[in-house]
Amino acid sequence: MKTESAILKVEILSRPHALKNWQRHLLTLAFFTAITVWMLWNVVANAGRSLEGWGDALLQVWTLDWDAHALATNPFNLFNANIFYPYANSLAFSESLIGQALLVTPLIWLTGNPVLGYNLLLLLSFVLSGWAMYLLVYEMTGKWTASVAAGLIFAFFPHRFGQLSHLHLLATEWMPFGLLFLRRFVLRKRPLDAFLFALFFAMQALSSTYLGLFMVVVVGLYLLYHAGFGARAFLKKPGESLKKLFPLALALLLAFLLILPFYLPYLSVQAELGFERSPAEVVNYSAQPYYYLDVAKENKLNQWLYAPAFSFNWWNSARGGERGLYLGLVASLLALAGMVRAWQRRKLEKDGLFYILLAILAIIFTFGPIWNSGRFGAIPLPYALLYYFVPGFQGLRVPVRFIYVVALAVAVLAGFAVATLQRRWKFKTAYLAVPLLALLCLEYVSDVNYLNSNALRQDPPSVNRWLAEHEAGAVLNVPLSSSDSSNLFYQYWARTDWQPLMNGFSGFMPPAYDALKKSFQQEFPSRRLLELLQGLEVRYLVINSADSTLKPLWSRIEQGLASEFSGQVSLAARFDSTYIYELKTDKWVRNLSQWVKPDDPLYFVGYNRSDPQLLELPAYYLTHSGVTKAEKLYGTINVGFKSLSPLPSGQKAAFLLLQAGEDPTLYGFQREDLLYRNSLLELYRSSPQLLARLDFTRSNATGNIAFGQTPSAAAHVRVAFAATAPAQVVLKAGSLSQSFTLAAGLSVVTMNSGTARELSFTGDKVMVAWAELWQGDSPDSGKVELRPDVALVTASAQRQDNSGVAQVRLVSAGGSYTATLDVYNYPWGSHPSGHYGYWSVAVQGVGGTLEYKLDLPTKVMSTSLNGQTVTNYPPNPKDLDINSYGRIGDFRANLTLYAGNKLLGSVRLFDFTLWADGDRADPSKRRLTDFKGYDTPISFLVLPPTP
Repeated sequence: MKTESAILKVEILSRPHALKNWQRHLLTLAFFTAITVWMLWNVVANAGRSLEGWGDALLQVWTLDWDAHALATNPFNLFNANIFYPYANSLAFSESLIGQALLVTPLIWLTGNPVLGYNLLLLLSFVLSGWAMYLLVYEMTGKWTASVAAGLIFAFFPHRFGQLSHLHLLATEWMPFGLLFLRRFVLRKRPLDAFLFALFFAMQALSSTYLGLFMVVVVGLYLLYHAGFGARAFLKKPGESLKKLFPLALALLLAFLLILPFYLPYLSVQAELGFERSPAEVVNYSAQPYYYLDVAKENKLNQWLYAPAFSFNWWNSARGGERGLYLGLVASLLALAGMVRAWQRRKLEKDGLFYILLAILAIIFTFGPIWNSGRFGAIPLPYALLYYFVPGFQGLRVPVRFIYVVALAVAVLAGFAVATLQRRWKFKTAYLAVPLLALLCLEYVSDVNYLNSNALRQDPPSVNRWLAEHEAGAVLNVPLSSSDSSNLFYQYWARTDWQPLMNGFSGFMPPAYDALKKSFQQEFPSRRLLELLQGLEVRYLVINSADSTLKPLWSRIEQGLASEFSGQVSLAARFDSTYIYELKTDKWVRNLSQWVKPDDPLYFVGYNRSDPQLLELPAYYLTHSGVTKAEKLYGTINVGFKSLSPLPSGQKAAFLLLQAGEDPTLYGFQREDLLYRNSLLELYRSSPQLLARLDFTRSNATGNIAFGQTPSAAAHVRVAFAATAPAQVVLKAGSLSQSFTLAAGLSVVTMNSGTARELSFTGDKVMVAWAELWQGDSPDSGKVELRPDVALVTASAQRQDNSGVAQVRLVSAGGSYTATLDVYNYPWGSHPSGHYGYWSVAVQGVGGTLEYKLDLPTKVMSTSLNGQTVTNYPPNPKDLDINSYGRIGDFRANLTLYAGNKLLGSVRLFDFTLWADGDRADPSKRRLTDFKGYDTPISFLVLPPTP
């Protein structure tokens, strides 16, 4: 039995004066080009000079420009872009766009105009997306009108006009091209089709990480679908079947080998810096059913009809953006009709049933990993399988972007419906084509608002021209900004000199960047900041003194740089209000290699009260300048979003890096073993008398402590005990035993231990913080030292209905403190954290027991101290930068302890997520979903050194 598409092909070829297929296809390409020029005339008119905005579009212009530059100068160094110095693989902080860059790199080389390259790719994405869909549907139906209608739906559905700043999402053309040749291979088994499919698959993956991963899902479903139909034939002749499939397997292998080098940097960044999207953040960017009724605000029909007619916003939607998933009334009706027809003919035509299944699954995928049903709680959805089991999906933030796969399936099904109409009614094509295509264009015509600006085509700034003419070196622009436009203009104009730039804007932002910005706002100029830049081998400091944040302070800053810090910086050039300072060479981070060898265990300590995120920069540079290996760097700070590991049990660190002025004896080092010091950090060498050290601050010690080695001669131990109340403890080492009386707090006891390799202790309500084994007897054996520089905190937290309840026990040597429950939004990726609220209680003397009970949806707080209700000081609303509720990601509650205005440290209490059903401003609509409390048996907050 002939298939319907084969019959249609015979009918077309038998018509007199019929165009040949290649002629018809070229004329259709011209048609889509004309429609694109009409629909996006503002892009055409401003192609060489402007963009839709200075945000993501400018980021992607810079990306294309960097790609072209790297391909011309050092293609093997492509991912080491010139932003976010000193981080490696910084191009992988967002989309690399390499697949698209290859198409316009010669143009950028010839014209020096990446804006033109960006806009041509944007226009090409509409032309080719429409044409590729036309070819795919024409292959299946043989009907020109049906195929063009499908192409119009796929290329111009309203959502795309709201994404003109996202070139990586517009490049959908390779997906239908790939499916076209995959279908041909499945039907004909021609090796050429397999290799063309693999080529387009690779182009999709290299043009867009999102769409590449979506195509993996689409292709996987397609192959599984057809494997089900071919299972019987395979079982009958497995050898012959495998032989036929060999070209496809080989083509996929080649595609994988082509894609792999461009994906390895992403895996490296994820492993090294912990860049990934949290489940809550993914849920935040998942669809709701009403999104499919939400029309992009750029759509003309929305402006003329939908918005005025439905002026009441029933679903409280933002109307458009990522949420505008409306595919069009005509397209939706045609797709429903196509689904019915495809289901009726499922035994004759395999294609239709596949696209029904694809549409349904893709719609489900847009709803993300869970469905918050309210009454029945969180219901897992199929996207969770992709998130947890398909490599790469944990780096994707926006499941709603599966709308592009939905649109692909809808376009194909709509094409089936139109083809059915053409066959059933048998009227002239023009009678259907003209009104149908006109109706689709009318429904899809949209505003294309391009900035009327020549900002990107003017002469480069004098600063960048000067940098291009002088010796190369890393550059930091001050003030640092978290805004898109400031950093993106720094990035864009760096094309003049291509010097490494500490500034940057991308899909992920290293936490240290915000810490650096904060430090410059609070203390610049300071010796420690300048020494930090020198250690990172930054050469130039470019300061815009006219900036509103610097202008009132500039006289003081300029005087300080010229006098107090003249030994570290010197004025190199000035252009109006912009100053270029050159830092004196001091490669102190790299020079630590004169003591530290790559295989030496190095322990790096930072305290919350001294902004430890800033220490991420020297920690990162230690490993990337070859001073130490990443696997040999341990400590208490974070690098990116990952914490450094603790030392393996029983292993002592060979060196300690500690913030300047802090006490090294808390970590088994002695002050006399200081090797290097500046205003930022101090380096200590471990004493050879220290034989072993066990750290229990991240784990609990049992009654036995085994050092793992037997001293060759007499030795002594130093053990730090934490007690929340006065206690008695007995310490035993072999046949030696001694009793110690401990005060509340952290006490260090010393005892001669002979040649014993194990200790045991007994005592009520005490914990071991650390234990050290030292060579030789100690004259201080039997001594107890209460450390006044350490405060102890124990904490527990649990959920009670809609409240988070935290009990905190604080033990200190005395003084006045402020204990604050601080709730903030997680700082994921390029979205910095913001305060949700903070509530403070004054604590006097040696501490006490605090209880915080916070109703999380309403933010009603009650507090008690030692069982008595006490007043808490709520936040000033002006301090809160999160004032809306709903799907905004995770929250975290910490206890933060202050002495005056000095932050001493923090302890994690609980995490939670709030949701809003309807009006976010109505507390009755808010509900608490996920909650996780943390028990902290003991936490040690090291107090600031006494001046």
